[in-house]
Amino acid sequence: MTNYDVVIVGAGLAGLAAASKLSNHRVLLIEQASTIGGRVHTQMQFGVRYDLGGVLAPNPSYLPEDLQKIKRKTLSKKMGVLVDGKVVWGVSVVDCLNNANLSGEEKKGIRTFFQQLDVNFSQLSSKAGAIIDAFFQFIHPTSIEKYVGERKKDALLKMNFDFWEAGNQQLSNYLNSHSSVEIWTNTKVVKIADQGATVAVTYSKDGKSQQVSAKKVIITTPAPIADKILSTQNSATQQFFGALNYAAGACLVVAIDTKKLVEFSLVVGVDTLFSSVLQQRKREILLRLLFTLPMRNCPISVQNRQGI
Repeated sequence: MTNYDVVIVGAGLAGLAAASKLSNHRVLLIEQASTIGGRVHTQMQFGVRYDLGGVLAPNPSYLPEDLQKIKRKTLSKKMGVLVDGKVVWGVSVVDCLNNANLSGEEKKGIRTFFQQLDVNFSQLSSKAGAIIDAFFQFIHPTSIEKYVGERKKDALLKMNFDFWEAGNQQLSNYLNSHSSVEIWTNTKVVKIADQGATVAVTYSKDGKSQQVSAKKVIITTPAPIADKILSTQNSATQQFFGALNYAAGACLVVAIDTKKLVEFSLVVGVDTLFSSVLQQRKREILLRLLFTLPMRNCPISVQNRQGI
């Protein structure tokens, strides 16, 4: 059984960033997919690059100096929520809530909800709760009521809607190029077992089950996957995993050769087929529609990750 200093599970941005910082150690990076980058996935159709996963450009202050210089385009600051059959507009989530024809009592309930961690989501009015949850799900993969109270304010985040013309895959490619670690793709980790001095990692590749060991293992996969592969969990870990219920989903990218659409950055939906629509104006107008299933009961089947 091969021994490593560190095994990293998942070659998304978190895994690649960890690998780039650990290049002076003997590191193995394992990825189930055939490509690296995780949810950062840039494609091109008709000469237009677009992202199917992570869309917005990262905050420059988080990036290596080389990447801080990449040219960015800024979307309109206008955002909205489709509720009661019409779109309520604003330049922030708070704006949209103020413009949504909520009563004074409903607004008071919203303030209390965000100010006090122990106030439950169910105590909001149905309309106020639905709007807040719609914005929350633009960031997180399931309802706000599934998360701990410390995360509730994520629904109010005022996002910077900048994007990179050439796509966010530039970031994953950069991290990969600045790392000298060993990378296995098309390899599925099925079990991680703490053995005291080392950690055993059981994986499946080409239909065969094998093992490697490491002094440390870093898991950067989504929580449901980590939950399945960790053989031993303490009570805090079990509670954390049990609180998360990721919804399956589909991303649809539409290019429209017209300038007649209203200019906006983001629209989220309440009780609608889609969960969010993000507009990016490039050569054509690009609309990125994110559907979440089965919550929105979306009647489409996605066979691959190709844009439409």
